[in-house]
Amino acid sequence: IPADPRPALPVEVLLVESTFDEALRLAHRHDLRVPTRLIPALFRMGERRPEVAAELMAAAGPTGVRLARANPQWHALLRYAGSAEAGPATEAVAAALVDDEPWRIGTPPARMTWLADLRRRQPEKAVEIFGEVLGGTAETPAFRAQVVRLLDGDELGVEEELLERALDARAAEVATAARSTLERRPGSAFGRRMLERGRSWARLEPADSGLRWSIDVPAEPSAADRRDGLGAPPRPDKRLSAPAARLLAVLRVVPLAHWERFGTPVQVLSAAVDDRFARVVDLALTQRVRVERNRAWAEAILDLPGWADDAGGSGRVVGFLAGIVDRSRAESVTRDLVVNARPSQAGLLLEWLEHLPFPVSPDLARALIAALPRLSADRRLLQVVALGCRRLGQEQEPAWEQALRVAALHIAAPTASRLVTDAADLQAVRARLHAAVAAVVAGPAAADGHPPVSAVPPVSAVPSAPSETTGVSERPYLEGDPS
Repeated sequence: IPADPRPALPVEVLLVESTFDEALRLAHRHDLRVPTRLIPALFRMGERRPEVAAELMAAAGPTGVRLARANPQWHALLRYAGSAEAGPATEAVAAALVDDEPWRIGTPPARMTWLADLRRRQPEKAVEIFGEVLGGTAETPAFRAQVVRLLDGDELGVEEELLERALDARAAEVATAARSTLERRPGSAFGRRMLERGRSWARLEPADSGLRWSIDVPAEPSAADRRDGLGAPPRPDKRLSAPAARLLAVLRVVPLAHWERFGTPVQVLSAAVDDRFARVVDLALTQRVRVERNRAWAEAILDLPGWADDAGGSGRVVGFLAGIVDRSRAESVTRDLVVNARPSQAGLLLEWLEHLPFPVSPDLARALIAALPRLSADRRLLQVVALGCRRLGQEQEPAWEQALRVAALHIAAPTASRLVTDAADLQAVRARLHAAVAAVVAGPAAADGHPPVSAVPPVSAVPSAPSETTGVSERPYLEGDPS
């Protein structure tokens, strides 16, 4: 295994749970590694945090690849090696894929990991294996369904042929996985069939004041409909009739561009529709906006009167719009939602804050902090306070630490006050993390992850009590000497 010449992250910053993910992202950004003796402990944490697995494997380098190969429990991490452009790890992973032992005798997770890596690096070879698995009966239906899901997001025509064949599988879970995968390929034959049904079953026509939907769904599904999963499609709302459920399954696949031929997004969203299908049209169009991340349609939803009042009432979830619309619009809506928050909108507020891009502007941050005491007064909004504090705590802005501590003084409820204090504590921990990384990047790294003592505060200076509500913790992962 070649030596990894990169400077190492300080041990102290890796052992703080609340900033673990951020430390790994900073390591990737600055091309740093993790201390060799910490890799096993970090892998144990990385198993439960796939969102930073690529950064973890990049920081672990070739030694991490070797350890992941040697331990079946860590085989799942191999699929991320090289995906963060790790450099030193790439050759080691390529060599690992030459050996098909994990596929021949490995556990199901290890086999899936090996096949996913092979598909990314040697797609033609992977297609051969896909064909063998899906064309035979040696594997269980559950395993074949997992293999089908690996075909998501690829444009190889031969893979589409495999998915089309999987639609005819006798095992329902294999056919369902194939349909779900094909739904995300709008240019596929499956997508074209759904578009043709959409054109036939739902039409937009001129009306006295805008547009109106003309909907005519066959009373019974045809054989072709059943093959495409329309025999008994899922019902997000049990009150939906069988024809309405089939219409929803079709319309959620029809590209938004099709409806733009008849009017603007606002006109389409506002079109009159029979009460039997109103919920279906609303859900389908909203789901398409989420899939396509179409900003014009997202803005149009926010332009509808009472959009926030209806959110969630019909099963429609719209908080994701915060991550699609223009940042200034997202922040303006956030301010209005927070200032006028009602307990009935707790679900919308939670999803909205989760998707809102951070860091936010100073004006919005001040508005959020100022609203915390009022939101804390209603227990039904306590989760909103927790999420708001967590997101604010992720900002590297020294001023917010003091502002949060002041806000906590004005909150009577002990639990809510602790939430705000935790966010302030996280601000302080993040400041120490960035200072420590800056010290390593600016000068020669000390031996194997130990920067000069002055660069990083001792772990003992970090409070150890995590918040039961937010999970914010500055507890070290390991006790004593990490070696």
